[in-house]
Amino acid sequence: MSAKNIVKINRTFCLNFVLSITIYCKNSEKIYLILTEK
Repeated sequence: MSAKNIVKINRTFCLNFVLSITIYCKNSEKIYLILTEK
C-alpha cells in the first residue's frame, strides 16, 4: 500500500468516526430527554 492510500483511508475513517460520534451524541441527548420527562 502506498502512502497516498493510507492517508485516504485514514481521512475516510476519521470522517466516519466524527459522523458516528455526532449521531450518537444526538441520539443519547434524545434518550436523556425522554428519560427525564417521566
